[in-house]
Amino acid sequence: MTQQSPQHTQAIELESIQQGQITSEVQSPGFSLHPVDKGFHAWAYITAAFLVEALIWGFPDSFGVFLEVYLADPKYTTQPGGRTLLALIGTLSSGILFCSSPFMFYFSHKFPNQRRIFIWTGVFICLISIIAASFTDNVRALVVLQGVLYALGGSLMYTPCISFFAEWFVARQGLAFGLISAGTSAGGVILPIVLRSLISRWGTRAAMRYFVVGTTIILIPAVPFMKPRISVSGNLPVGPDPRGGRWSWMKKSSFWCIMAMTFIQAFSWWMPIFYLPTFATSLPRPSTPSQSALTLSLLSFGSAMSRLAIGILADKYSPWTISLSMLVGSCLATFFLWGIASSNLAGLLAFGLIFGIGAGGWPSIWTGFMGKVALREDTQARNDMFSLLMFARGAGNILSAPLSAALYSAGSVGLGRHGAAFGFGVDGGRFGGMILFVGLNFGLATLVGVSGLGREIWKSRVRVL
Repeated sequence: MTQQSPQHTQAIELESIQQGQITSEVQSPGFSLHPVDKGFHAWAYITAAFLVEALIWGFPDSFGVFLEVYLADPKYTTQPGGRTLLALIGTLSSGILFCSSPFMFYFSHKFPNQRRIFIWTGVFICLISIIAASFTDNVRALVVLQGVLYALGGSLMYTPCISFFAEWFVARQGLAFGLISAGTSAGGVILPIVLRSLISRWGTRAAMRYFVVGTTIILIPAVPFMKPRISVSGNLPVGPDPRGGRWSWMKKSSFWCIMAMTFIQAFSWWMPIFYLPTFATSLPRPSTPSQSALTLSLLSFGSAMSRLAIGILADKYSPWTISLSMLVGSCLATFFLWGIASSNLAGLLAFGLIFGIGAGGWPSIWTGFMGKVALREDTQARNDMFSLLMFARGAGNILSAPLSAALYSAGSVGLGRHGAAFGFGVDGGRFGGMILFVGLNFGLATLVGVSGLGREIWKSRVRVL
């Protein structure tokens, strides 16, 4: 029998990965790949990806700390369109990170051997953009640097990093992605506290520079572990599309149902994040700045726990059952905890924690859906579906900002003389319309999910018959 060379064995698995097929392990005389779902290299990748999530997503999610200072300083607000442009920076940054995913995944698929170069380029752009932003007081320059350029660098770093995910984990994808995505919430808990402390002591410029120093210290050692399971060298062609078409899974009605649920859920998720601190300072007994910041910290903490727990559950149970439970719980929490019980700080803190647990883990359920719609072994199809779900979530994020502002500016909602005793009646009912909108949207997402589950049950019974 002819013995295969290590290069030949690597080429065989490389071809399978390019076609979207992941095998658990290849062994041959003189050559073996790192195992999937276990081992130092797999968990080192998870740790590095967690840090990327925490820093790249945590910084725009913490922009409110900067915005509070910008809006209180006339040198920013007196510039033409200053207030409007400043409020746009955080949403623009996170929106670009989300919505650029399909394009970045396309380039990662087209040029797989360049992915680590993309990551290093993204690190450089992120650091340079924040350093440059620390030297300007011009609002338009801040929009370009702290908003657009930072997000483009973050996307260059984040997308190739996530594209390695399905190469390292197959059977435990839910747990692994839950750990990675928990980094976003961890960054949302830690970074606002750290940045607020830096800003209060040294100002926004120094805070940005300290952030760059800390990010450099953390990311530079982590980037080498953001690597594919198979090292790709040279300009190798991308293999043919699997199973008769790269996008064939998009014909499934369940995919579009999941897209609709993700968009509606994101539309509702961001509104409380935008306005919980404002709500806290509008209570009959107004909260202090630290207490209002605590509402978001608890929400982020609940979200981190939820992302990990949902990831574990997604490996074992139906994603339809889990997602419907999350949507119903979020709907009830919005109406009862925010709408009724949040007329005081204790009720609002309880809502922040429970809402974070119920709604914050939504991205972790995607691995379960991707395993059903775009087969668990089909790496490229999973990456494509992930990128489109990111786009749907980003669209919800971008559109929720102006709509929530419109709902807040619309004024009070008539709730009668007893309304002041409830969260609906805080600040004369100014938040009532927003609470109703968020709760009803979660209800709508639940109905979409029920229809999707119903179709899946019907199809399974037809196949049995």
